[in-house]
Amino acid sequence: MILPYFMHWTLIMAFRPTELNQPILEGVTTLDLSRNALGQKTGEELVAIMRAIPPSVTSLNLDSNELCRKTADELVAIMRAIPQSVTTLDLSRNALGQKTGEELVAIMRAIPPSVTSLNLGWNYLGRKTDVELAAIMRAIPQLVTSLSLDGNDLGLKTGEELVAIMRAIPPSVTSLNLSLNNLSRKTGEELAAIMRAIPQLVTSLDLSWDNLGQKTDVELVAIMEAVPPSVTSLSLSRNFLGEKTGAELVAIMEAVPPSVTSLDLSWNNLGQKTGAELVAIMEAVPPSVTSLNLSRNFLGEKTGAELAAIMEAVPPSVTSLNLSWNNLGQNTGAELVAIMEAVPPSVTSLNLSRNFLGEKTVEELEQISRCLPYVINIHCEELSQEKLTALNRYNGHGIKATIQGLNENYPFELSLKILGFLSPCTETDIIKVSTKESPPQALPLQEFPPQALLL
Repeated sequence: MILPYFMHWTLIMAFRPTELNQPILEGVTTLDLSRNALGQKTGEELVAIMRAIPPSVTSLNLDSNELCRKTADELVAIMRAIPQSVTTLDLSRNALGQKTGEELVAIMRAIPPSVTSLNLGWNYLGRKTDVELAAIMRAIPQLVTSLSLDGNDLGLKTGEELVAIMRAIPPSVTSLNLSLNNLSRKTGEELAAIMRAIPQLVTSLDLSWDNLGQKTDVELVAIMEAVPPSVTSLSLSRNFLGEKTGAELVAIMEAVPPSVTSLDLSWNNLGQKTGAELVAIMEAVPPSVTSLNLSRNFLGEKTGAELAAIMEAVPPSVTSLNLSWNNLGQNTGAELVAIMEAVPPSVTSLNLSRNFLGEKTVEELEQISRCLPYVINIHCEELSQEKLTALNRYNGHGIKATIQGLNENYPFELSLKILGFLSPCTETDIIKVSTKESPPQALPLQEFPPQALLL
């Protein structure tokens, strides 16, 4: 059945067929053909399959399809048959590294010029020589802005070779994934040189799972200082940073570029640090950071008082805070209230998922909600609808109180713009909470804190 066109964008945004002869509905924009063993088809069959993809498709996933079974000429023809509408192409886990350097250059050149996001992860590219890899990087379509090279064991290359490879990456790239490449095999000096060789337009850099915690604190400081000043999003997830001392982590945080606004420190077992050390580490996070990910760090091992102090030390610039998977639910309801009261009032998005909060009563969750009047979005995916409603009962109430106060002196539209300028909330968020029904027996709340008072 073909759906009416106006329904395509609301109902059929992504599609994964279970059989290759299953019709693809018109209007599909995201097509997932991963893990279908397409490499068992002939080259001609795959060309025909690519040509049959609807021109509405902009995102195509060919992950884990054994495409290495095809000859280079066949792969070139397959790439050329991909619809020119495709802007996101996933070629990961296809063992393309089995092809020669020249063959991979030809394959890259055959990728549609419309592609702006390219995933080459887990293709054993680290087995190619530095000259081959540099040529492959230069052959990537020049409009690509997002490039994933994760899981390619690039750490097998020498420091000088990796510098040359980084310099060969198209200058158009703004998002670069270098995770799971065993970069810790390089010396601190080599890693600093590699960071400096990254294209200067890169704004998002993923260095997760590179075991950087093996480096000394002096080396890690030098590496952080060498990260391009253009980078605004930095992932240091899964790097065993919890193995460093508190003082070392403070120095590392202080070395994070001041341009960084999104910092991912998840999966680093930071909970093994003392409460006082974690307070110092939070205080050292750059004041430019607005999004902070502390998930999966065993923070629940700290006492309620320690966690409250840690939250109080989170930079007041942070508007999005991820505390998921930290077993915070093992604290009592009263302790959780104290912890949440210490969350900076600048935070408007808070992730508390997978913290065993489902074991708390509705009343306890409502008390937690009362402590977060400026948080608009509280995420806790495992809660029942009743408990999720309780956890969000009072959220945004403080912002609503603020805009009501502004409305006494200004028209609503002007109040909206004033609050939007002074707070981290979007106009959509402000309208959402301003029209929200006030919860019963709401506690008296002050208006939106800090900068609002500067008026």
